[in-house]
Amino acid sequence: QIHIHKHAALGAGTLQGLAGMAHVMGVLPSLALPSLMESVLYLAAFAIGSIAGMAIFAAIFGTITSRLGERAPRFISGTMYFAGIACLLVGATWIAMPFFGMAF
Repeated sequence: QIHIHKHAALGAGTLQGLAGMAHVMGVLPSLALPSLMESVLYLAAFAIGSIAGMAIFAAIFGTITSRLGERAPRFISGTMYFAGIACLLVGATWIAMPFFGMAF
């Protein structure tokens, strides 16, 4: 029997939202727009686009892993380990790049 943590996605999303400066860089262009209305429309479009993009990715990835997981339950576990290792490698690379004079 596989134990599924349904609350894990909420925790991961919360940590992702709190980490990094990408959200600031995405919102920064709104400061250069000439009117308040344009800034608000930009921020609304940015928010809707971000949510839609994450939802579409999650739906596609969830559908694929769910279907494959029904056939091979160990696939879910392997996918989680692979994703965790990939995240650690990407994070370590981003941290190390400035020390070697490399840009993002």
